[in-house]
Amino acid sequence: MSPSTCPYCGHDLTAPPSASSIKAQWPDVKPDQKLDRSVARCYQCDLAKAHLAYRIEAHHGGRRSFEAVRSYFAIWGKRDHTNTLTKISRS
Repeated sequence: MSPSTCPYCGHDLTAPPSASSIKAQWPDVKPDQKLDRSVARCYQCDLAKAHLAYRIEAHHGGRRSFEAVRSYFAIWGKRDHTNTLTKISRS
C-alpha cells in the first residue's frame, strides 16, 4: 500500500480544503481551525465516521443529529460526495 492511500480502506488520501475556502464556499459551516490541513486525510473514512455518528444519534432520539456530522463539515465542507450528509444538515 502506498503512503498516499488510507491504511484502513485503501482510498486515496487528500489534503482537506483550506479553512478560508470552506468559509467562502459554505458560509454556514464553521471550519475546524485546529486541524493541520497540510496533512492528507481519508475523506471516505471521515464520511463513514460522520454517518455512523448520525445514525447513532438518530437512534437515540435525534435531537443532536446535525452536531453528529458538523465535525465532518468542519474538515471537508459540504462536498459533492456528501449528498447524504447535506440532506441531514437541511432537516
